[in-house]
Amino acid sequence: MNSFLCQKRRVAMVIAGLLSGSPCVSAEQGYATWYSYDSCRREGNTGRTASGALMRDEALTCAHPALPFGTHLIVHHHQQSVICTVNDRGPGRGPRTRGVIVDLSPAAFSELAPLGRGKIPVMVMQAPSLNTR
Repeated sequence: MNSFLCQKRRVAMVIAGLLSGSPCVSAEQGYATWYSYDSCRREGNTGRTASGALMRDEALTCAHPALPFGTHLIVHHHQQSVICTVNDRGPGRGPRTRGVIVDLSPAAFSELAPLGRGKIPVMVMQAPSLNTR
């Protein structure tokens, strides 16, 4: 099964779990931005995330300031949702990041909106367990 269909299946499973009464651990509203391997390299970083993983633009990953690495998040924007995995710390602080609660990889952001949008309103929820075995 290709990764797009796997992603949609996981989102459907999580939504079904939520509708059946399985609670989310937490939910936040704010903005999401995206960042890429190239932007990390321009800032003088090694291209590795805070977890030590290589920043991969095509991966469904994100940066969150406090949640443990490996946490799965459901990021919802209008009628679109994506599940991504926390593997970095962020977003950074400054005037451009006011209200930003999560930085998404380009692949995760593009599931929600075109990259040209840059900053979008989102609701972020910690996903219930995604273990299916």
